[in-house]
Amino acid sequence: MFRIGICDDKKAICSQLEGIILENQGIFVEEIEIDVFYSGERLAEFIKHEHDFDLVFLDIEMEGLNGLELGRKIREEMDNQTMQIVYVSGKENYYKDLFEVRPMHFLSKPINAAMLIKDINLAMKLNGCLGGVFCYRKAAVTYKIPIKNILYFQSVNRRLRSPR
Repeated sequence: MFRIGICDDKKAICSQLEGIILENQGIFVEEIEIDVFYSGERLAEFIKHEHDFDLVFLDIEMEGLNGLELGRKIREEMDNQTMQIVYVSGKENYYKDLFEVRPMHFLSKPINAAMLIKDINLAMKLNGCLGGVFCYRKAAVTYKIPIKNILYFQSVNRRLRSPR
């Protein structure tokens, strides 16, 4: 499961991004799950409570916590270096400010569907190449653990146990 977050304070942009992804879901190598947020604060809170994304599309100019501040928060405070970030904006004067956040890409508004699909494919490729991730599902929640953080697996009666 490849998790994508979309965050823009304009519902029309969120709907457009989500629509393009859903229309092209059949061409991606992984199944996609999408969550949409209309404020940076809501997305930050969601991520803070152990919900991780493989890729987030962030609008730069939002009321309250903007996309640039949220990107810094993801990288520095949450210490998440593997989540891919694609900034979405109608203004292109932010390039210098974005370097410290290390986004994967910058999409200009209006959204180019081909570029969006290309970004998702690249993020999926990078996700597989960054040392690997072990995914498992418990109840309705998908968990992803970087392979580098796993010491061993233990199986008891065909059930996997994690060390405490």
